[in-house]
Amino acid sequence: MSKMGWLCCVPFLKKYELGITGLETAIVLMAFVVVASVFAFAVLSTGLISAEKSKETALGSLSEASATLMVRDSVVGTSNSSLTALDTVKFTLSSATQADEAAEVSSASTVITYLNDDQALNLSTSDRTATWLIGSGPMLDAGEQVEITVTLSGLSPTLGKGREFAIQIKSADGAVVAIPRTTPVELKKIVELTTSSGSAPTPTPTPTPITITYQKGDGKGTVSETDDAELDASHPNTNAGTNVVQNIDGDNPHIHFVLKFPNIFGAGTNQIPLGSTITSATLTLNLFDSTDVDPSVFQLTEGWTESEVNWNHRTTEAGWTNAGADGTGSHKTTADGDFPMTGLLLQSMSVATSLQNWSNGDANEGWVFIENSNDGADFDASETGTLSERPKLTVNYTPP
Repeated sequence: MSKMGWLCCVPFLKKYELGITGLETAIVLMAFVVVASVFAFAVLSTGLISAEKSKETALGSLSEASATLMVRDSVVGTSNSSLTALDTVKFTLSSATQADEAAEVSSASTVITYLNDDQALNLSTSDRTATWLIGSGPMLDAGEQVEITVTLSGLSPTLGKGREFAIQIKSADGAVVAIPRTTPVELKKIVELTTSSGSAPTPTPTPTPITITYQKGDGKGTVSETDDAELDASHPNTNAGTNVVQNIDGDNPHIHFVLKFPNIFGAGTNQIPLGSTITSATLTLNLFDSTDVDPSVFQLTEGWTESEVNWNHRTTEAGWTNAGADGTGSHKTTADGDFPMTGLLLQSMSVATSLQNWSNGDANEGWVFIENSNDGADFDASETGTLSERPKLTVNYTPP
């Protein structure tokens, strides 16, 4: 080819080159559009998937909430016969939401656990009962209510006074509710259980036994007042309340003896509170002349006044139902015992039965000593000059 011919081809080649470049540009532009479309689709798809996941999460939460249980109304306990511990606890469950899903609460697959600081115990199916108040089991649907009673009498230690505890219910589908409560410090047959405060309850202190003596002139004032008098059938209307020496004798005529500590029960200082438990009570007299058979001591049931009492009368206005207080119209049928008067000096006997009766509410009118022998006994009265020789009562008791 000549030089001229070759040169003539040059413009053609440049035009060709320019045409290729435009096509490439178009291809690149189309590729960009495609890639952008794919990317946009991917972003849109991701957004849709995320939205679907969020929807699933929300539904999952709703499902969990719909299976959640709640306690309605009061939680009530029933105490044992001695009022020392709870035998049962009763509560009502319902669904915590209005969703369609239900919780299974009354089948064997439901786990009910008793918990306190000492133990965590899964209760057996025999230790619980379900009573449907609204609806029917075993599924607890929205709007339904079931009353659960759990038996705790077999616990060791028992669920006593002032104790924090919890009952946890876990249904087969995982719904859980915990019921923390505290028992009262004093139990009645039926008690409402309050929500546990999270701190240990303050227990009622255990009463401490107390020992106290009563003897006229011992510094306790009128609390230790001691009234005594002999009742002499030979002088049936004569009062012997001021005698410094008293006598019991079965030789005709009879002589009996009455004695009381009238002010020992009450709410004041040095008094024994009514309702106390009497552990022991001992009456002591100082004898200087003994008998051969101990006299019997009975709790009196009729009132009398020290300055007026005699064989016929217990007060100026009222006579004994039985003269000399010698019969069950005036005293209890059964004696507290026989006072040891066959010995000398300080002699004692238990009168705990009478003391417990007075603590329980009987009127405290003291005792009558009735002879069992014709051989009399003599002893110091509350008016004798030496304090240690006066009648003395020693009581050990536990306040209520």
